[in-house]
Order: sequence, then structure tokens, then C-alpha cells
Amino acid sequence: MSGRKWFSILSLLALVGITVFSVMRYYSLLDQNRILQKLVRSYDKKVNELKEDKKLKEEQLTREKAVVEEQLASLQEQLQQLNEELADAKKKTDSLEDTNAGLLVSQRELEVKVGLVTKEKEALEAKFASFDELKKAIRDLKIKMSQEKETMRQALREKQLMEGNRGYVIYQGFSTNRGRIKIEVTPVP
Repeated sequence: MSGRKWFSILSLLALVGITVFSVMRYYSLLDQNRILQKLVRSYDKKVNELKEDKKLKEEQLTREKAVVEEQLASLQEQLQQLNEELADAKKKTDSLEDTNAGLLVSQRELEVKVGLVTKEKEALEAKFASFDELKKAIRDLKIKMSQEKETMRQALREKQLMEGNRGYVIYQGFSTNRGRIKIEVTPVP
């Protein structure tokens, strides 16, 4: 066998080995490619599912956000109403405190007046305890009543004088008008 034949056989064996190795490597790469494509498809499927879940969650969050914003607006309105009611209540409380202070002052004044009236009552009871004092009080009361009647009469007279005598001339208490005179005016024909 010659050197060339051996070289051809060896070359052929090397080529067959390289071919077998290449085919094996090719099938191995095809198998890995198929596995990777399966993985890519499963990951794509998972990504799509996650995108759908994300969309659903975003929609749900949008709805919940709208509900929360409505509740927040409602609560803010309620808070504003409560603040207004609180301000009104404070105003009413202040006015009631002022009224209360006024009433306390009035109460003190009335207590002082009650004390004075009580003392006056006791003095009158002591005064009217005897018959002579009672007679004297009745006499003073009658004098006081007659004085009041006289002042009323004077006021009435002054009022009548202010009103006048309606155009009549009075001399020494008697009217100077002797009677009625009727004057008729007729047109000349």
C-alpha cells in the first residue's frame, strides 16, 4: 500500500469522522434550537399572560382609584360640612356665653333688687303691724291719689288749650259767636 492510498483512506476516514461529527453536532444544535424555540414560545405565552394580567390589574386599579377618589371627594365634602357646623357651633357657643354673662349680670342685679324689695316689704310689714300706722298709710295713699288726679286734670287742661277752641273767640268764658250766619252765593244770570 502506498503512501497515497493510506493518505486517501485516512483523509476519507477523517472526512467521514468530520461528517459524522458535523451531523451529530447539527442534530444536537437542531435539538437545542427546538428546545429553545419551545422555551421562547412558553416564555412568550407567559409574557402575554402577564401582559393580560397587567392590563386587568391596571383596569382594576383604575376602577379602584376612581372609587377611592369619589370617596375622598365625599369625605372632603363631609369634612367641610363638619367644619362649617363646628364654626356655627362655636359662634352659637360664643353668643350663648355672652348671653349667659348678661344673664348672670341681670341675675345679680335682680338679687340686689329682691334684697331691697325684701327689706322694703319687711319695713312695710313692720309699719302696717299697728292700726295707727295703717290709718296713716291709707291717708298718705289717698293724698297721693288726689295729687295724681290733679296732675292728670292739669295735663288734660293743657292739652285742651294746646288744641285750641277751633276758631271761636272766647271772652271771659263765653263765646263771642252769637249764632250761625248762613251766606248763600248765587250766580248772576
